[in-house]
Amino acid sequence: TQKPGKRETNREPNHLCYNFEPVALWETHKLAFWRQPHARDCWACTASVLAIMSLTVTSKMTFDPDTAHPRIVLSSDNTEMHTTDNIQNVPDNPGRYDVILAALGATGYSTGRHYWEVSVAGKSCFHIGMASEAAPRKGSLRFNPANGFWTIVLNKQGQYRALDRRPVPILTQTQPVTLGILLDYKKGQISFYDTGARSHLYSFVGQSFTDKIYPFSDYCVESGENSNPIILVSPGSLMESHPGWVRRNRSSRVLPWWLIPLPD
Repeated sequence: TQKPGKRETNREPNHLCYNFEPVALWETHKLAFWRQPHARDCWACTASVLAIMSLTVTSKMTFDPDTAHPRIVLSSDNTEMHTTDNIQNVPDNPGRYDVILAALGATGYSTGRHYWEVSVAGKSCFHIGMASEAAPRKGSLRFNPANGFWTIVLNKQGQYRALDRRPVPILTQTQPVTLGILLDYKKGQISFYDTGARSHLYSFVGQSFTDKIYPFSDYCVESGENSNPIILVSPGSLMESHPGWVRRNRSSRVLPWWLIPLPD
């Protein structure tokens, strides 16, 4: 039996089988399905291989209101973020941001692989990523991995940058509408994707995580009256009509196949 990821001369690499929907794969598995033109079952992977590819995908990420700056306004379900000119009457928690207009996700991770998505549709600037539990939250902050932040930014000049040890320009052909963020805690890696273009934007690699890592959003105040919110979305909810997505059941989703490169 041909093993997944091994190429045969009489088979063509193809993520999309003619009569079957594609199954999403982890980037770390480096697996691909191969079309078998004369077989009814086009999958080259066995059920046991599919079982080990079960994913930890956050179905519904939310913001933690106890970390949100007093000018940050969250929706009733804590999935949308925008700002107000007025300082809200909220407790001055030690974990609340007091200068930058930011908030953390409600769930932190200290093991495993986790994926979440955020809509930045209509935003002319944004600052999105992940932050360690121990990262500072008071005063003006410096954003880089040494301070516990792994983020990318779109500034008001239309420039995309990854705030690594030194800022790294990110070249994009289109403006991302929804960002996908993939955390591999054990591997020490955080990757960013443009889900609409099905492309990789940037990865922070070789990191040494020691505490919980939380989703992080820093709101950029835009000029004009039409300021769009930052919205946490269920992975795949904006892409469900795309053939690269497939549900395992009604309550879960899996990663898109395009996160996985074909083997060399």
